[in-house]
Amino acid sequence: MVGATLALLACTQPGGRAPASPVQGTMPPDTHNSRNSLDWAGTYEGVGPCADCPGIAMSLTLDQDGSYTLVSRYIDRPAPPMVNHGTFTWQASGNAVTLDAGGGGARYAVREGSLAALPRDGGAGASPPSYVLKQAPRVAADMLAPTLQANRWQLLSAVDAQGSPIGRLAQRPGQPVTFVFTDDQIVIDGGCNALRGAFKVDAAKLQVGRTISTMMACEPALMATDAALAKLVEAPLQIEIDKGSVPLMRLVSASNDRLVFAGTPTPESLYGPPTIIFFEVAAQEVPCNHPKRGATRCLQVRERYYDAQGLRVGTPGEWRVLYEDLEGFVHVEGTRNVLRLKRFAPAATPPGGPGAVYVLDLVVESELVQK
Repeated sequence: MVGATLALLACTQPGGRAPASPVQGTMPPDTHNSRNSLDWAGTYEGVGPCADCPGIAMSLTLDQDGSYTLVSRYIDRPAPPMVNHGTFTWQASGNAVTLDAGGGGARYAVREGSLAALPRDGGAGASPPSYVLKQAPRVAADMLAPTLQANRWQLLSAVDAQGSPIGRLAQRPGQPVTFVFTDDQIVIDGGCNALRGAFKVDAAKLQVGRTISTMMACEPALMATDAALAKLVEAPLQIEIDKGSVPLMRLVSASNDRLVFAGTPTPESLYGPPTIIFFEVAAQEVPCNHPKRGATRCLQVRERYYDAQGLRVGTPGEWRVLYEDLEGFVHVEGTRNVLRLKRFAPAATPPGGPGAVYVLDLVVESELVQK
């Protein structure tokens, strides 16, 4: 015991301090990497390779919680975009991420303001990146409301906290879920009935007041969509919008349901204030020679007139074939409708383009007509 104590004392410098370690004074290894040094969370855009097309437009959003949203579409085809949600992992170096199987296991080097695609079977420096995605700027908090109002928002995908699709909000061909924001109201459509309510954006939260709804009866699936949309906006939703070639809006509920919307400019932002008109749409389409589509079938419409109290006045206009589209309206053969529409007059119309743009504002009447 005494010998051990002497040996310990012999290894101790005066003052009781241990001798300096051989590595004392050397610089610690550099622990800075993309993960802890860059503001990497956000949306990145670019064009990826395609075996049988000019390219695939890609929008990849990386979130702080380790989840991603990948929106991709063929740039030469009119098909709707493909949307994948999933999780990503960081490589040990902290300089690259790998998407899960839903994202094809794609790997990206994370750089200042960009993601560089890496080979899936090699290291970060194995070969040059095959393409680069540039980071899109995020809309500032004080510009969220104006950006909402300048775009019409179409739902691309909706998943729950486990990443599973929310069936009641599944996309239906020709009947997308849309959010439209006016000066002080939101209009939600895509099920059977349109929902309306006041809205505000505060501290990156979208808050919708009590909603009112039209009272049409539809098939159970559409009524379930109505109920899901009404439930969704009962509580404030976290909101983020990334700019870019197509603005992307992400809404997150308190239960961590995640919805992604793509924005397209509203006619108001493109053409200015509209004129309100009313069209009666005949129950049956008629044969027509469309200037763009050739021999086909077209809607038959006539103008109707209402006073400030909403009472019908005057004599309806003459029936005519309508070659323009009625945005937001889906015609069901055998159903007569009276529509309140916003009519816009583009300042410059390209050759062969429509002389006016019509956007559905409200279905005033709807009647099933027997042949």
